[in-house]
Amino acid sequence: MPVMSGITMAREIRRTCPELSLLFMSGNAEPDMLEEFGAGVTMLSKPFTAKRLLTALDAVLSKSSMPHSDIIRA
Repeated sequence: MPVMSGITMAREIRRTCPELSLLFMSGNAEPDMLEEFGAGVTMLSKPFTAKRLLTALDAVLSKSSMPHSDIIRA
């Protein structure tokens, strides 16, 4: 991303909307770099299959306290 890293964006999201679950997708992320975000984080390592992506999305949506329709509209 040209303006900020994914970690920086996640920090901003958590600052403004702490109840939102996060899905990180990366080809080179270290698992411990996500510890600061707590339990509301799902990590998907690249490359991944469509099935793994759907499983990860399901995990994120099931953790979220927001209605799914609000997440999809956002």
